[in-house]
Amino acid sequence: VKILGDGGVKVKAKKSDLKENKRVKGMCKLKDRTKNYVIIGGGAAAAKCAETLRQEGCDGQIIMICKEPYNPYDRIKVTKIFDSDPSKLQLRSDEFYKDNNIELKKGVT
Repeated sequence: VKILGDGGVKVKAKKSDLKENKRVKGMCKLKDRTKNYVIIGGGAAAAKCAETLRQEGCDGQIIMICKEPYNPYDRIKVTKIFDSDPSKLQLRSDEFYKDNNIELKKGVT
């Protein structure tokens, strides 16, 4: 963000960030593989938990164990938009989890 002399504001952003349509707080990187955090479940709360752990400085391995074979998705939208593209229901993309070293084990019972 840059404040211009005429009082205007100039914002610089990556196109990929704008496509996501979601703001992401800075995340720490995986540094310590001896610390393991396992999250059971693949719903919105589990996804937010994994994201918050990284945002708050958790540098250990984060593993989400999901029963469904999908990334965490917006379950509310499923009941309202039956013909929607499934990728649009995802809370975060595969790239998001990969980039932030959050391992998803999908389809595990």
